Amino acid sequence: MILLEPNSYVLEDTLLTRFTSEKPEVVDITLVDFDNVIYHVQTSAEQRTLLNLSVEMKYFNEVCAYGAESILQREYGAYLVPVTNS
Repeated sequence: MILLEPNSYVLEDTLLTRFTSEKPEVVDITLVDFDNVIYHVQTSAEQRTLLNLSVEMKYFNEVCAYGAESILQREYGAYLVPVTNS
């Protein structure tokens, strides 16, 4: 039996390093978690203090049926931005 951690070590390490760094560096990392969730963490050279985190889940429509959108809106409302196809 394989025991998987409920969090992504790479994502956690990237964010902790980013938030504790005295000099913000440009970040552009894409990673896939064990359940095929794709995370993209990035900053731009022009706005290094603005961090964008996008999350892609192939089964997002399925979890929306159980109220995922309202939970995201409740928890992150001011930080959510529309989906872009970039």
